[in-house]
Amino acid sequence: MKFGFFFQLPSAPWQSEIDRYRDTLAQIERGEALGFDTAWLAELHFFPEFSVMSSPLMVAAAAAQRTQRIRLGLAVSLLPLYDPIRNAEDAATADILSNGRLEFGVGRGTNPLHYGGFNIPMEESRERFNEALEVITKAWTCERVTYEGKYYQVRDLAVHPKPVQKPHPPIRIATNSSDTFPLAGRLGYPMFSSLVVVPLPRLRRDLATYWQAFEEAGHVRTGEEVALLFPVYVGETAAEARGVPRESIMHYFEVLGRRMVAGDADLDAPTRERNKEM
Repeated sequence: MKFGFFFQLPSAPWQSEIDRYRDTLAQIERGEALGFDTAWLAELHFFPEFSVMSSPLMVAAAAAQRTQRIRLGLAVSLLPLYDPIRNAEDAATADILSNGRLEFGVGRGTNPLHYGGFNIPMEESRERFNEALEVITKAWTCERVTYEGKYYQVRDLAVHPKPVQKPHPPIRIATNSSDTFPLAGRLGYPMFSSLVVVPLPRLRRDLATYWQAFEEAGHVRTGEEVALLFPVYVGETAAEARGVPRESIMHYFEVLGRRMVAGDADLDAPTRERNKEM
């Protein structure tokens, strides 16, 4: 089992955005010294109370210059929002600057704010995601890239730089919606899910569909397929561990509630179900 930690960077009235980023880089350095395996970096847009981290690749590149061992993961790159060739170039550059420590987590995102802000119809998200992932892997592994898709067309391009890791940085697919679990399994990619938004009973069911699709496609388990995100606070006593972070946790779920009102399909039903269990 490996242990990482996750950075979302919600805004706070008592701290500037500049200090929030500086603290994050310092915490990644400290996490490496403490033996953590991976620092995971969120990507979110247009909702500062939830996150002010819009460019995790840039943060990964900055963290790479301050660390030597810890892996730097995207949690996750929202593929439908970007040109896949440029995304491939930027990610390969980050892999070079980190000397092969990039973990390329990918997802669609389900917040209408993201898609509206980038003027992309949300109903196109799955097809755009599938095409973008295919273009990116080709850009990393082929000398010249040609691709003819519904949304992306590439004409005989030599895409550089190439990443350090071969054939490419590890790809991990976000699986917070039930229909994404079997998709990730069929493709043979590791998955990344959050117990903040996916209740444990549903996660058990969804993981069963992931493994069924994974094995039916003939993939071989490595022991690193499943990554789970959940909040942890360590205290000297159980009372301290519950009491100290209580205000922050309640604020976080209040923000989640406002995000539901904003229309995030990923959080709507699962969060209501989870709140019933709390």
